[in-house]
Amino acid sequence: MSPNDRPEVKSVMQWPLSWRIWILFNISFYNLLGNAFAAGVSPLFSLIKQDLGCTSEEASQLSTYVLLTLGLSNIFALPAASLIGKRYTILKSLVLFFGFCLWGAEAPTFNSLRASRIVGGLAGGLVEALGPSIVAETFPESQLASSMVVYVGLLAAGSSLGPILAGVVADGVADWRWYFRILAALIFVTFLGSLIMLPETRVHTSAIEPVASTDEYNLKRMTSDANWTEIEEAQTQEPELQGAESSSRGRQWWLRSFTLAYVDMDWKIASTSLVDPVRLIAAPQVLVTTLVFGLTIGWTVMVSILVAIVYARPPMFWTARPP
Repeated sequence: MSPNDRPEVKSVMQWPLSWRIWILFNISFYNLLGNAFAAGVSPLFSLIKQDLGCTSEEASQLSTYVLLTLGLSNIFALPAASLIGKRYTILKSLVLFFGFCLWGAEAPTFNSLRASRIVGGLAGGLVEALGPSIVAETFPESQLASSMVVYVGLLAAGSSLGPILAGVVADGVADWRWYFRILAALIFVTFLGSLIMLPETRVHTSAIEPVASTDEYNLKRMTSDANWTEIEEAQTQEPELQGAESSSRGRQWWLRSFTLAYVDMDWKIASTSLVDPVRLIAAPQVLVTTLVFGLTIGWTVMVSILVAIVYARPPMFWTARPP
């Protein structure tokens, strides 16, 4: 069935709640892993210095460079999504992230480890720009706040749980490579979950055009209809209609997950998406917000690096476990 047909362009907000929760968990957990990848290396500095023979200053680059590339990757996320869609952008980034994490786990030299983390940050940060739009396209207004709490909560949890897990690995296994191996395993699980349930959430552009030619009233009605819940549908639809609806959703899931129907390769939109952030940064309020956020993150990273280096030395000898 063509994506222009009405059952296929129905708003994703009418998908079963279990689908939408699974989608939310996939992108949120991916965000958690990206932040754990960036922030979790600090407790491993002493082991990395012993194994690879680097200095404390060099070891700190394993955190700072990753944060830089995590931010830069956001610039390329929207252009990539304009070309191949959000689903395939995230799946390909997960594959790259998995490979770079394994590369870091088996890196023979410090330069190799640093390179793996730089490109790993580029891959793992793509979801940060796409996640909020996927949540907004998946959940109606009445559920949007709750879903964003889950998304942001798991995003923040990565920066907190990553160093804790790394500290336990450092103190329990005494091998920094196992932290990256564990992350790689979790990334692979996230890839499988996203492969099964992360359909393309946007409406096909060709399906929007007929609506755009009508008046605003019809567009508002279409948006309002998208806020029906699954409970209301179950109460109002006849069993045979529910069966047809289930079949339609199955076709829609297949169309949005395993076909190229939503791969537009729109280079015009992609180029515009690449330039728009540069124009936006010229706005004073955006520039100030960016600087404040950058200073906050920079201070947090600096503290985590200094704590890991200073308190691991004698006479402190701090470890991940309490005495």
